[in-house]
Amino acid sequence: MLKAKYILLSADTYSITDQNTGEINDGMNIWYVAADNLEMTLRDGRGRNISVGILPTQGSLPYEASKKLVSVPAIYEFTMEMKTVKQTAHGQSKMVPIIVPVDIKYMGDIKLTVTDATSTK
Repeated sequence: MLKAKYILLSADTYSITDQNTGEINDGMNIWYVAADNLEMTLRDGRGRNISVGILPTQGSLPYEASKKLVSVPAIYEFTMEMKTVKQTAHGQSKMVPIIVPVDIKYMGDIKLTVTDATSTK
């Protein structure tokens, strides 16, 4: 298993009961960005289609991981593992490997600072 540090930006738990079977589907949706090399996630906005800023990744974790939330946003060590998923494009399907988070461990808080660019000193 791979371990890496990420800034957890948002976490939302969910629990849905299947009306037919009574089976409960629960988990936690998360949004995160790389903490070890944030510069690599910066996107270039030059060109006809503008895309600037930091693009977060969306993922999910088991519901039990919500018990490990200390603070958000904060830095967490993610345990990641590889799994294969079916991908379909142009009428063709194939199995492709992806890396997904499976657990988190709180590492520390972060401080977000807002700077007012219009203020004069």
